[in-house]
Amino acid sequence: MPATTSNSTSTANNNNNTNTNNNTTAAAANNTTAAHSNVTTAKPLSVGVPTEIKSSEGRVAITPDGVRELVLQGIAVAIQSGAGANSSLSDGEYQAAGATIVCSAADAWAQDLVVKVKEP
Repeated sequence: MPATTSNSTSTANNNNNTNTNNNTTAAAANNTTAAHSNVTTAKPLSVGVPTEIKSSEGRVAITPDGVRELVLQGIAVAIQSGAGANSSLSDGEYQAAGATIVCSAADAWAQDLVVKVKEP
């Protein structure tokens, strides 16, 4: 009989340890969830492409294919109207690729990142 009592006590201690471990695991999971809920997501990057203004500069910093690749990655692209005209690229081609056409250079320059062929 004493052996049975001893096993019962041992089983009770093991159950207490299991409950303690389960509570600790649950608390850790709650802390992890709480920590992740405080994370803020960054705003998506935006790229601006102004029209090149240097004399005799007919290039544009990005093609419609490049715009398409950026847009697929969740990056917004703002192209100044006419920016690709000297490279035979229309505003419509940029719009079809997912770009937003903006009216002024200031709107293109207002983006997070600006891409150009020549220095400003």
